[in-house]
Amino acid sequence: MVWTEEFQALSVYEELLYEELATSIPDTNPPLLTLNGPEYIEVLQRDTYIDAGATAIDEVDEYVSVTAIGVEAVDTCCITDPATPYIITYSASDAAGNAASPVIRSVVVLPACPPPSYICENITAQLVCASCLDDVCLCLDSLGELFDEDPTVTVQTYKPEMDSTPPLIELLGDGELGITASNVVVMIHTVEQYEIFVDPGVSASDAVDGNITAQVSRYGAALVDTSVVIDEPYVISYSVKDAAGNTAAAVRRHIYVKNPCTDLVGVDEKMCGRDGNGNPLCSQAGLCLELTIEETKEEAPPESPMLSLVGSAEVIVGHGQPYAACVAGESRLDQVSSFQFSLEEGAGNSATDMDLTGSMGFAVGPDMEIKRDERWA
Repeated sequence: MVWTEEFQALSVYEELLYEELATSIPDTNPPLLTLNGPEYIEVLQRDTYIDAGATAIDEVDEYVSVTAIGVEAVDTCCITDPATPYIITYSASDAAGNAASPVIRSVVVLPACPPPSYICENITAQLVCASCLDDVCLCLDSLGELFDEDPTVTVQTYKPEMDSTPPLIELLGDGELGITASNVVVMIHTVEQYEIFVDPGVSASDAVDGNITAQVSRYGAALVDTSVVIDEPYVISYSVKDAAGNTAAAVRRHIYVKNPCTDLVGVDEKMCGRDGNGNPLCSQAGLCLELTIEETKEEAPPESPMLSLVGSAEVIVGHGQPYAACVAGESRLDQVSSFQFSLEEGAGNSATDMDLTGSMGFAVGPDMEIKRDERWA
């Protein structure tokens, strides 16, 4: 049986090769740690608590040991406040030192007798609650013998009702409600491409805890992208638990993104964006054409000419002497006169009139005409 021997030899070789490859590749992935049983547990006073533990599975080491901290602290002799339960923390690491994400379990000890009743501490054979009447609580043993003087009292056995009713989640919004094949309630929305979608959210209520909307977890909202049209809907899922650990039935929101150009132009055309009025801009022959919008600019009116004096604004001339305007850069004395100048250019713009007492001269630009109205003093 040469073939069998060769096959066995090949199998041994493959196994050795696999072990060599496994040891040569560094292990950087941590194990997966999960709870055995629920993460929130209620036990009755004086009941025995047995922890279900947790399980850790690693890709290389397979099952790894789990460490639990806090189990020894659970004491069912004392009632605990639901807001401050016993906390058990589980941790695990593989041979390469990769630590798993820790998981926790909460344990609450509930009263075994209805308030104002209590457990009769002197009766150890069985759980006996004190019988209360008019705020007076009495205990008697299993034989009916009273520990107090009232012979009419009877023994009560009581087990408080556990909260096993899950909360309810209601989808908000104006979408179309439906139920999937797996009995999941969904609300369907259809939006146009590039339209902004805002999640309307949900409300959650519980028979015991009341309004727990703030405790709702939402998944998938960040993935909604209305700029991309896909065949399947975008999905937003909502979940919530009450204080007793009861999980609400799952609800979802489906968002379909529709290409408006399919109805306006044709199946093969795509949406390129929206115009200033919000109307869809569709492609032509599969191409998005760039639109050039010409801006209308108003031409600024031409600036008025500037009139400036050359020399001093006041000149002293001798009595009886004629006044002559000075050439730029020169100075002459003449009699004091009062002038009013105005400038006009070809476009008809006028400079502001100026009253001057005497003048050395002035500068003007091309295409300007000087008009002088002399008023001698």
